[in-house]
Amino acid sequence: MLVLTTHSVLAEQWRERLVDRAEAFSVTLLETSEAALALLNEAEEQSRNQVLLSTTSKAVTGLSRRALAELDYDLVVLDEVRPLVMDRLRRLIDRAGRVVALTAFTGDSLPEWPLLADYSLSDVEAAMGRPLYSVTRYASTDAESVLQREADQLRSDYPELASPRDERADIDNLAALYSTLLGLAANVERPPETTAVKLRSGRADLLARIWNLVDRVEIASAGDSRLRTLERVVVAESTAGFRCVVVALRVSDISYVSSSLADLGYQPVALVSSATEPSQRKAVISSLEPGQILVCGSSVTAELADVPTPCTVVLWSPRALTEVLDRIGGLDGVRIRVLMEEGSAPPV
Repeated sequence: MLVLTTHSVLAEQWRERLVDRAEAFSVTLLETSEAALALLNEAEEQSRNQVLLSTTSKAVTGLSRRALAELDYDLVVLDEVRPLVMDRLRRLIDRAGRVVALTAFTGDSLPEWPLLADYSLSDVEAAMGRPLYSVTRYASTDAESVLQREADQLRSDYPELASPRDERADIDNLAALYSTLLGLAANVERPPETTAVKLRSGRADLLARIWNLVDRVEIASAGDSRLRTLERVVVAESTAGFRCVVVALRVSDISYVSSSLADLGYQPVALVSSATEPSQRKAVISSLEPGQILVCGSSVTAELADVPTPCTVVLWSPRALTEVLDRIGGLDGVRIRVLMEEGSAPPV
């Protein structure tokens, strides 16, 4: 049997769970070249009762790729493997008697695959006997709502300024809006001959419009309703002795949240993102003390499986909820709270 995951932390979680239950089989995690080389040197009979664990990146490169390609599999499990990666795994999939994909994607993502079972969030919560997350609501001020509408209108009036990251759903707070507006201003201020952006009207008028919004966002940030709500939650949780992890989507959000908490006297112990060295991420997360605060990016949430408990994970943006639930939903001692604007529906 072969289990392929997208992240080394998920592969390690599989190993820990299977080792606890292993009786008639062995469990091998292909995390090093030495492990892959040992597998290459094994006789076929020795591999029959093995469960092999690997990330998709290792499965298609180097010694792990060679070792896995030598074997046939009764079962291959694809744990959250992205559809775009399927073609690169085709040689392994074709050597399997059966293949099962565990995915949070809809059926449209894997249209050729028959659906064996479908578990909703409510099914999982019913089985666990408790909700997987709670919602903390906040009300945007009139000024924030006006700024958001004007920014939406600006992007609608100038679609040529849009970038792949400039999605409305991604700009759901003042920090993200501020960062986006600064990016727009930088694009417009470049000399016309150095940018691919072709404007249908004068740059001076557009710049004046952008900078007007930037100035007003700076003023509104002093009373940022989402930030004030986050501060209340974090202060209450950390004061009660809970470890507190704030998960944000953007690098600018991580910095904004961290500096705002520090201004209140609640200095996060660290900022962790995909740019942080894996060993450092693991060390910071696993050593978090009661009452301490950590701010991290959503890209490293799988590693929060190692966080000591009790711990409260607070989501700065509801767009991170699906990924966080996939990675750490249901872990004992970990509470997940998501900040959401009044009237908005959860993304899951």
